[in-house]
Amino acid sequence: MRKKWLTLHICLAGLFLPFFITIPLSGTLYLLGFKGSVKKSVAFSVEAPFTKDRQKIESVFKEREIDFDFEYIKDRGKLLVLRPATRNHYEVARTEQGMDFIKVDLDWIRVLQELHFGHGPTLIKKLQIVFGIGFLLVVTSGFFLLVGLKKLLPIFLGSLSLGVVVLLFGFLV
Repeated sequence: MRKKWLTLHICLAGLFLPFFITIPLSGTLYLLGFKGSVKKSVAFSVEAPFTKDRQKIESVFKEREIDFDFEYIKDRGKLLVLRPATRNHYEVARTEQGMDFIKVDLDWIRVLQELHFGHGPTLIKKLQIVFGIGFLLVVTSGFFLLVGLKKLLPIFLGSLSLGVVVLLFGFLV
């Protein structure tokens, strides 16, 4: 049984290693104040009524011969974000005359953070859900592997106890 747990642990850890690196890296950078850079500039304006209709927005790009594809629209009232936002993209802002199409350019830190926030392509969002489940399986399989290492169990239980105390202390402070 131990060999099966070890195989599962190794396979899942290898499969999800890119997520194990990018998600904590982007979150830690964000918490340390490194929020990446975003450059916004009005690419063009149209004198048409503000719309949230996907087909009408797509037609504006086609009329201007701009090759831009988006998967979905995040509605923020007077501002629409054409996502995924994990790459250079556009926002559509309501103006008195119509709409401004704003080009949004991101650096790599911001791309990772947008991915972390769940603003990526639909496929990546689904993979992140699978990663969350996979992460729990990696932790669970690691725990079952640890149970077989009786000499290391006291060290684990001590560090687990300390971790629980630190977490509770963090909530109480």
